[in-house]
Amino acid sequence: MGGQEWGDNFYHFTLELLPNLVNFHIHYPDIPILKPSAYKSKSFITGYLSIVGIKPTYYNVNNVLKVESLFSLEVPRVGGFNKFNILNLKMKIEIEALAISYKKPFRNVYLSRSKANRRRISNEPELVNMLSKFGFEIYYAEDLELSSLIQILSETKFLISNHGAGLCNILHLQPKQTILELKAENDNYWMFFSLSRILDHNYYYLFEKVDSSNYRDSNIDVAIIQLESLIKDLV
Repeated sequence: MGGQEWGDNFYHFTLELLPNLVNFHIHYPDIPILKPSAYKSKSFITGYLSIVGIKPTYYNVNNVLKVESLFSLEVPRVGGFNKFNILNLKMKIEIEALAISYKKPFRNVYLSRSKANRRRISNEPELVNMLSKFGFEIYYAEDLELSSLIQILSETKFLISNHGAGLCNILHLQPKQTILELKAENDNYWMFFSLSRILDHNYYYLFEKVDSSNYRDSNIDVAIIQLESLIKDLV
């Protein structure tokens, strides 16, 4: 079983491919799972596969690969999550693999995209300064071991981040926690709202000004006063 065109992207792998892979592996544990060799360079891919106990067979896409029988799984449309597979993945990671001891969530967390090459927050220093008044902890997912990030998120009661793959991590919040997504004013993608509904979270969003008509790449400028007012109502 192979992958999809965007399968080495954090969002598409974590929320579209991985849930299907885990479900497939549970039912057919002896069937090899094929992945392009380039996937080995992505630490989040190897990290998640290791946690869920999948040891893929990597192949060179430049060579001819001959297999006797090939299974192919349908990839869901963006935001069209399979609730059973998502919840099954969460249980597989947090309970079966990492044996997380859940405690009452106590953290306010801001996940920064400042190390990404697009869709950053142009006035992030101002934003971080405001969030510090409410006790928000600032994290960069790239700097954390995957298991450590999952543990932190399992303890998080209020998560803020701007639209991007980092919000996939709401998978690891406990139910009934609060998520605030900062969105470009011309962004009409709602996959994290859909995911929040499946996971029983309290989802909020704010539209922010952009520096480009292309929402896929544009940075946003957060309206600090408006955001602070909303946080006061939510904390």
